[in-house]
Amino acid sequence: MTESTARTSAVPAPTTAELVRSACARATDAVLAVEGVANAVETTVTALHHVQGSGDVVVSVPLDSPAATATWPAIGVTPTAMLEITDLAPLPLREPVRALVWLRGTLHPVPATEIRALLDDIAAEHPHPGLLDVGHTAVLLRLVLSSVIIADSHGAEPVSVRELVDATPDPFWEAETDWLRHLESDHADLVTALSRRLPTALRRGRVRPLGVDRFGIRLRVECEHDDGTACDTDVRLPFGSPVHDVAGLSRAIRALAGCVFLNGLRARST
Repeated sequence: MTESTARTSAVPAPTTAELVRSACARATDAVLAVEGVANAVETTVTALHHVQGSGDVVVSVPLDSPAATATWPAIGVTPTAMLEITDLAPLPLREPVRALVWLRGTLHPVPATEIRALLDDIAAEHPHPGLLDVGHTAVLLRLVLSSVIIADSHGAEPVSVRELVDATPDPFWEAETDWLRHLESDHADLVTALSRRLPTALRRGRVRPLGVDRFGIRLRVECEHDDGTACDTDVRLPFGSPVHDVAGLSRAIRALAGCVFLNGLRARST
């Protein structure tokens, strides 16, 4: 898959660290790979993951999982672990993976005296049903990060832990899924209008909404080579200026589409 862009590098866009934070916030689950005894790697699907302001990542795993076992003090070592997060497109695309994030570090148990306060902090930011299982069928672990890498259609790029700490998720990360589904199902005319901004060679493919952030919208063009093999391309269309709320997002999309009713239809004044 390739990525085309309708902007230059000088045009504002999410930083790589912001892309990581947004991907971590959106993903519903992740896979934790733990290097245990004799360098054997065991994997566990996490019930939840949460990036703290410190840069540490809190994960919830089943009590009897390899990840929980690997942090028992009886082992006598601090295990190395990697959390793999898959950022999936909100729509059923031919290739649904938008990005992969790898968070690597050391895995530590959360002291019992800290669990309640930690659960309250996570719930205040993003309530998750998996929080209710902690202390019953699940346990909290802390991943102290040493490296962060994200890979997407641009390639792979590292992010420092300090950059991750300083970044925040895009303001539309929670609304993105519903918003893009609504755009495709109820506003096909806008998608068609947006596709007219694509390079001529791409307009023969099927254009789908891929992602949206405060700086612009991304489209996926699904097409094939003459031999039938896929040649999907991702294209970013930047807004005239960053937007900060849903009303501004709607106006920015309509402006890109060339809609004269930027604020929606209004009654004629008399």
